[in-house]
Amino acid sequence: MLHLLRHSSSVDDVWGLFTPYSAFTSGRRDIPPHFVDYIDEAVQRALRARILPRDYAIAADGGMIIPELSTFPLPDSMSSTLPISARIILRDNLDGGRCWQSHSTRGQVGIALPHPIIPSRISVDHVPAEAADDILQAPRNIRLWGALDGDVNEERYGRFMAEYSHSRTPSYLGPPLTAGYTFVALANLTYDIHSTSFVQTFALNEELLAYRIAFGVFVIEILDNWGSDYTCLYRIRVHGNEAGKTSGSL
Repeated sequence: MLHLLRHSSSVDDVWGLFTPYSAFTSGRRDIPPHFVDYIDEAVQRALRARILPRDYAIAADGGMIIPELSTFPLPDSMSSTLPISARIILRDNLDGGRCWQSHSTRGQVGIALPHPIIPSRISVDHVPAEAADDILQAPRNIRLWGALDGDVNEERYGRFMAEYSHSRTPSYLGPPLTAGYTFVALANLTYDIHSTSFVQTFALNEELLAYRIAFGVFVIEILDNWGSDYTCLYRIRVHGNEAGKTSGSL
């Protein structure tokens, strides 16, 4: 059903999915008002999900996990099953309901894009609470890092720090695993399990964006979750513009 919702172009297009064709011609009179509202809200969410900006981290387009920048869970000592690869967070859907699970409330994943971009937003996907085995495993507070690389980007970041360092005294200098990279904090965000949207998009530091610094390597650092001993990360999307290109919408 969700597949059909996402491939419909309007709310009215979808109503035929819920009523016989003869009843549909008479409108919504025979459907309880609370059910009408529920369907309308579900359809609107599905239609909005169709127009998310391009995901530059998707594996199908060349996004990759960087092992040396990632914390990997160990196999369960009581099971021979190997842990699911972190690469699963770069897939293009949540089919199968599988996640990258950290045996902790913290962890990090390094992502390499196929080419550098000027990032603008990040989206975090999780399955809806109704479908989750344990919604408390959802990440809560997340920090996004970008690896600084190249003379031009270093010069631009230097100008940014000269402008804003007097008002910024960060207490963190990078994720736990750096693999020799120099990292810049791009965003602190909170995934809300109480939201009606299970795909949540967050804007990055607007002041930093103004300097058009390009990044090709990112780290998603999970700082905590909603109360479980384990943390599940389903999908990460990175949005922006390709370096060297301009757009009216990032």
